[in-house]
Amino acid sequence: MAASSRAQVLDLYRAMLRESKHFSAYNYRTYAVRRIRDAFRENKNVKDPAEIQALVNKAKRDLGIIRRQTSDAQVVLSIYSRIDHHGNSKETSGSITGQQILGASPVTNANAPGPNVLALKGTGLSGLKLG
Repeated sequence: MAASSRAQVLDLYRAMLRESKHFSAYNYRTYAVRRIRDAFRENKNVKDPAEIQALVNKAKRDLGIIRRQTSDAQVVLSIYSRIDHHGNSKETSGSITGQQILGASPVTNANAPGPNVLALKGTGLSGLKLG
C-alpha cells in the first residue's frame, strides 16, 4: 500500500471512530466502534489497489451515514425534548408546535391513535404526539 493511501485509510478509520462516538445511545455507540474495528482488521491485508479504493469509497459512504445519523438524532432529540409526553410544547410565550418545527402534518390513517400523532419513520419515535 502506498504511503498516501495508508495515511488516507488511517485518517478515514480515525474519523469513523470519532464520529461513531457521537451516538447518544450506548448500544449504538459500542456496536459502531466494534463494527468499524472489525471491518478494518478484516481488510488490513488487502493488496490490490482497485479493491483498496473500493473499500475506501465504501468507508467514505459509511462515514457520511454515521455523520447523518448522529446529527439527525441530535435534531430529533432536541425537538422531542421541547414537547412533553402529553403533546404540549414546553415553551410558553410565542412557542411553536412540534408540527411547525418539523414542517409536518398529522398522520391520518386508521392505525393512528389520534389526529395529533406524527409517524417519524426510521427514528424510533413513531407515534410522537404533537400539540
